[in-house]
Amino acid sequence: MALATGLILKEPESLQLIIHESAAGEIPVIIAGCREDFVSLVQALTKRNEPHPIPDSMGATMVSGFNNWDRIRQYRASWEANQTEPGSESA
Repeated sequence: MALATGLILKEPESLQLIIHESAAGEIPVIIAGCREDFVSLVQALTKRNEPHPIPDSMGATMVSGFNNWDRIRQYRASWEANQTEPGSESA
């Protein structure tokens, strides 16, 4: 698209990405340095980058539904490599 500019952030240098250890395992956490960037990220990740209003009361959100296709392909390749042929005995 000729008019597409991508995600423009006010303070991209203040973004932080941390890996938080939780009961469910490691989860990535993105911390925006300013409110405008937080709103832009929420709109980009949950509203298909459309300018939907984000309430001022929202200070955090959980985003789900993204698949890491490279990791899925690696798991599948590993699983397939460890499968035995039908009719053969497994060790």
